[in-house]
Amino acid sequence: MTRLLLAAQLAVVPAGPVPVPAIAQVQPTLNARIFVPAPTQPDLSATPLGAPVTPALLPDASMRELGQAQADAGRLAADIAQRLGAPRDEASLKSWIERTHADLRRERPDLFERKMLKASASVAAFNRAFPELFYGLLAQSPDAARLSATPRLRLAGDLHAENVEIASYRGAAVPQVDDYDDAAEAPAGLEAARAFVSAAILGRTPAQARRLFAAAREAYVKALGMSFKDWAADVSREEAVDGAKANKRHWRRDAGPALTEAEARRARTIADLNETWEAHHREGAGLSSIGVRRTLFVREGHDEAWDLKELPEESALFAFGGSVDSRPVAQRVSRAYNDLRAVPVEARTTVADGRTWIVRERPGKETSLDLERVDSSARVLGGLAAQLQRGQVADPRALSAVADALSPETASGLVAQIKELRAALIRLIEDGTWR
Repeated sequence: MTRLLLAAQLAVVPAGPVPVPAIAQVQPTLNARIFVPAPTQPDLSATPLGAPVTPALLPDASMRELGQAQADAGRLAADIAQRLGAPRDEASLKSWIERTHADLRRERPDLFERKMLKASASVAAFNRAFPELFYGLLAQSPDAARLSATPRLRLAGDLHAENVEIASYRGAAVPQVDDYDDAAEAPAGLEAARAFVSAAILGRTPAQARRLFAAAREAYVKALGMSFKDWAADVSREEAVDGAKANKRHWRRDAGPALTEAEARRARTIADLNETWEAHHREGAGLSSIGVRRTLFVREGHDEAWDLKELPEESALFAFGGSVDSRPVAQRVSRAYNDLRAVPVEARTTVADGRTWIVRERPGKETSLDLERVDSSARVLGGLAAQLQRGQVADPRALSAVADALSPETASGLVAQIKELRAALIRLIEDGTWR
């Protein structure tokens, strides 16, 4: 009965409008195709097998100093994460949620309640809702130092099963990341860990979770040795891809309340769209982004829509600690769409009223992985993580050690922690903690 009540509450929580900011400070658009050059400082973590640099072996004093700083990163990561206080039980989860969602809870209690209800619906939903929590737990894990020592690469930032879409590539269906809001440069092991644990969470039993973790890790190593063309041909035969069904999106029907005419004009200017596009509130959509300022544009006679969403200034990867990329989010996200996505998508970033936005076209039909095919989905996640990374190094085989940075034992512990925290969230909701 309690579960039915939770489902009923979720169905009726209203979205309500969130004001669209003024556009007095609209800046030139940063198109997603613009290349942002990487820093010229040498990456001392990119050793042949992803192992930490040994400072004493470096050729001169300045490089030894940089190497020592790199070697210290793993130890610092755990210390920083401890100060951030990733939750481990019901009391600390309550404190963490109230701290990290303070603005949403104060300004939009309806959307705060919606996010908590949706996050409690399943273990996968909980993992999807709080990527920063995952990286905080990862930083407190026994493998934090090994993960921190893996090569620094450009990461999608939040690679889990529901952030994967099936796109058309030369007549084949190929998985691609469809959300780069948390893109940043960071140790490659963090992305691999996110993908592998997300695969394990698809398992219904601990034994199945361990098998799915192993499948994702093996697929990562295999895909490192494959060009994107060869991997695309191979992965298109996966059951989770080949059996996936395209879902027609009824954007016009499912759009939220219409913006006022003044709000709509401001939103269209930010998105660089003309007046034929109707503007609707969409801040209740998604899961981790519930409460984010967001507008959906639809047009009579058109199946596609445009999505305007505010980007977080900090990536969820910051919760791991250490030297995560601190460049402006517009640069990080633009570069991710340009460099990490092999199948192009219409997307651009722009800055207005001191905020950064992503404007992305949404097609009338969208295809997601068939997550009922859990083993196949795990292989897709692992292979996709490898494809995101292999082109960033001279020898992709050198990244094979990234797959070993997260041990099966630590992965099982993370899955157990996430399950326990999700159960704690259910208890908090059932106890009426935030009513």
